[in-house]
Amino acid sequence: MDEESAYYECHYAPCARIEREPRQFSICGRCQETRYCGTQCQQRDWPYHKKYCRERPHRECAPQQLMLPHRTDGAPDR
Repeated sequence: MDEESAYYECHYAPCARIEREPRQFSICGRCQETRYCGTQCQQRDWPYHKKYCRERPHRECAPQQLMLPHRTDGAPDR
């Protein structure tokens, strides 16, 4: 099943809510993975979730390969 059609349960254990529509629940702004039905459940779960929550690197911060132009003057490329 792809993520577009998946239904998620609220991550806060005492809450038993399940999405009625795909992508209805909000996700943790830090790890971008854990889903909650609302801010109240997210706040209540934070003492437990923060132990596992890791900030995902932003695409613009990810190291990118530097492409140097090919030299035609006979000198070796760096």
